[in-house]
Amino acid sequence: MKQIVSVAVITYNSSQTVLETLDSILKQTYGSENLELIISDDGSLDDTVSIINGWLALNKVAFYKIDFIANKIN
Repeated sequence: MKQIVSVAVITYNSSQTVLETLDSILKQTYGSENLELIISDDGSLDDTVSIINGWLALNKVAFYKIDFIANKIN
């Protein structure tokens, strides 16, 4: 059994790159079931939060655990 590894993703106005980042983490050979994904958004003014929420709706079951913190203000 592999140890659980925490991966942190920090975003701010990252709508153009956040999907590539999250998909890359999902595809790691270590196995997403062994990853705790922590995502923090610092009050993005673009669509970053909604993009993350959509991605999580499709992929959250693949991970050991996910925490998403969406701050309202920067």
